[in-house]
Amino acid sequence: MRLLPFLLLFTLLIACTNNTDETEVRKTIATIYSKPDPYHNQALDTAVFSIALDSLVKAAKEVEKMDRERVLKSEYPTDKPKLIEGEIFAGLYEGYTSFTVEHVEIKESQAKAVLAFENKNYKTQWKDTLVLAREKGWKLNDVRYGKGGSLNALLGQFIKGE
Repeated sequence: MRLLPFLLLFTLLIACTNNTDETEVRKTIATIYSKPDPYHNQALDTAVFSIALDSLVKAAKEVEKMDRERVLKSEYPTDKPKLIEGEIFAGLYEGYTSFTVEHVEIKESQAKAVLAFENKNYKTQWKDTLVLAREKGWKLNDVRYGKGGSLNALLGQFIKGE
């Protein structure tokens, strides 16, 4: 009988931790997706990216910068350099006009969030899964596109020149 109050308290503490984690996950998602086209949004605070994703984004932007410089110095300075075009943080090239977080699942130091996106201009809807890592708070680590592929794979291929 004496264990019952402790078990209830322990269960309550675990439930509160999960609610706090889910709130933090949702806050990270809102920070990233509040304005369409996060990759090209210079005002986006990349502190909401995991160390791995932040490294990929920085490397991809460096490839873009170096290729712009290469093209400008080339025989054909008006050629188009290597660029990441379109919305890469969501599964539709044309981007999204709205999104909702449908579900958040947290297991230890990883969270998965299913987002439902809509592009009203193209009259289309789709779902992608965000993978977040606990790194001094919840950070976006990858986006798994509903139609296959992922943000990390896309950035990796771009950096390698594939």
